Amino acid sequence: MITSDIIKIANFISSTTLSIAQHGVTLETGSDFRIYKNAISHQPEKGPVMPNFHPDYNKFDENTAFWMIGRDNEGQIVHTQAVRLLDLNGDSLANYIEGSFEEFTPKGWVFDAEKSQYYAPPGCHQIKGTVCCHGEFWLKGGNTGQRGAGMTILTARLAMVISLMKWAPDFIFALMTSNTICKGLAARAGFMHTGQMNRFWFLPDDEESVEAWAVWLTNHDIFHLLNIPPHLLSRQLNSSRERQKAKKAA
Repeated sequence: MITSDIIKIANFISSTTLSIAQHGVTLETGSDFRIYKNAISHQPEKGPVMPNFHPDYNKFDENTAFWMIGRDNEGQIVHTQAVRLLDLNGDSLANYIEGSFEEFTPKGWVFDAEKSQYYAPPGCHQIKGTVCCHGEFWLKGGNTGQRGAGMTILTARLAMVISLMKWAPDFIFALMTSNTICKGLAARAGFMHTGQMNRFWFLPDDEESVEAWAVWLTNHDIFHLLNIPPHLLSRQLNSSRERQKAKKAA
């Protein structure tokens, strides 16, 4: 990585962390997921750790994964996320996910394993090399939370750039529910590619399914994020929402 890129990354991390602090959130990071698991156990609004980040099923260190927790001024957890390297063993992401069904199944959910299916979108067959998985993303809602305040833009993109600094990955991907993606979360987080009709989890004795799509960025996409100041994008989103609220109130 050339010096100018290192400086860009350092400036991005510094300015974005400052913007998050201005929202009253202090960040903690680490690679011991036992500490992470214990911390979020005290925040009942956040669901349990997913299997692909759970310390009981994975051995992580600073070279393979990191977690991020955000606390408000009272010390309460209002944000979580995590990133890990995947060992694709030279294979594609499509084949990896197909062979790792339970790893990507939300912990605590019960599904019909026989009915649940996976269809790899074309793009996932091209995702190879050094690949990171982004997950555990959560923001506290309500009057004391951070949802709807542009924090997705700040926090998620910060994690992308930290991943770039640590591992220079060829790709970063995540699985999100189709409803979440259609509401714009993937775009706010910085993901630039979407693969539809990806993973279907069927509930037992029910025809309804939970549908997850793959979203991802390439290495070039992550570098492109460095040219998009997240605090300005966050401010624009907040301003737009305030105008919409004012119109409804009028």
